[in-house]
Amino acid sequence: MAMAGILNQFFMSITIEGVGDFLGKAGTIKHFVMEEKVGGDVPAFEFAFSTANASVIQQLNEGANVQIVYGKDMLNYKYAQMQVQKFNHHVDDSEFVHVNVKGIIMNGINYLKENEQKSFPKKKSIDVLKETAGKYFEVVDWMSEQPDDEMTWLRPNFTPYKFIQDTWKRSYINDDNAMVIAVEMSGKFLLTDIKMIAQQPTKWWLKQYPLDEVRPMTAAFNPNYEISSDFGLLNNMITNTKVTPIHSSNDEQSKEVETPSISPLLVAGNINRMKDAPKKTEFEKTIDTDNFHDNYSKARLVNVSKTAMVNSLELNITIENKWQDYLLLDKIHFTPFSSNQKMQVSQMGSVGGEYVITRISRFFADQRAVIMITISRDGMNNMSGGWF
Repeated sequence: MAMAGILNQFFMSITIEGVGDFLGKAGTIKHFVMEEKVGGDVPAFEFAFSTANASVIQQLNEGANVQIVYGKDMLNYKYAQMQVQKFNHHVDDSEFVHVNVKGIIMNGINYLKENEQKSFPKKKSIDVLKETAGKYFEVVDWMSEQPDDEMTWLRPNFTPYKFIQDTWKRSYINDDNAMVIAVEMSGKFLLTDIKMIAQQPTKWWLKQYPLDEVRPMTAAFNPNYEISSDFGLLNNMITNTKVTPIHSSNDEQSKEVETPSISPLLVAGNINRMKDAPKKTEFEKTIDTDNFHDNYSKARLVNVSKTAMVNSLELNITIENKWQDYLLLDKIHFTPFSSNQKMQVSQMGSVGGEYVITRISRFFADQRAVIMITISRDGMNNMSGGWF
């Protein structure tokens, strides 16, 4: 076991199965990273250390279990059960061996690699997802309403990860809601939906100078944050049509042809993009068979476009020197400027307000602990149609 941390900021211990004290007396942990994100991907970790005990190399192997205890201090901590997936080492003219270990959450390797042929007769997508994910993780059903998509689901020798992704894309609640999935570092597989996430109370607050705040869930962030927008991607997915004049030099005839294009309405003003943008096609029941639910054809577009919308504005925020027990899909309030800054919010668009945490990265190195979170919502200003 190896331990590291910063008093009242961060505590961590790592135990590698069968290795014992892998640091020895003079060894050190160089850096340590943990990352989890929404979407069904498995959480991952990486850490590097130096040790004078060269026998550690002989005991490391793919699939070795790693237990990570982390938190604010030894009284407030969480567990993560991980498995080694890759490691490498090098030596120099010192007495130490330098090792880098990478891995993913326990059972993650099987989740990504196992193949199976199976059918799920007359079941809803959520039941299929629970049964498939439940073989590897603890499933948490946190839905506001159940899907309406009963059918016979087929798994044609897909891995659990691919099958879950495909099933999620074809799941259907209604046109205004969509399922959201995530795997936590704790080993929990979350099943929820956009409406449920939007209804939860705000749990965290971010501002540059929170010392006068009475809320204990407030943290200061590094002012050099990053903003990214996928409005262009969204516009290509939720298109309307334009009329293009076409002229033929052969018969000197002119005609107008409707072609999909990006609508200027989709990038201007405070509008509900899903409501105001004309749809490219009207959805109809196109498959009349017991093997598919009634909304199978449009489910994929509803889910993918809804997901793109709620992630159309993303901010990468860095919090230093303060432990925060953030969880995926927590609601967080972001205040972009302090009262003494000259720049006005209106000068760069209002990015302040409510968000949802969609990625968490924890980093420790050189006696410095950093948390980087990605927070997401459906757009700047007062746009609606997604989380809020």
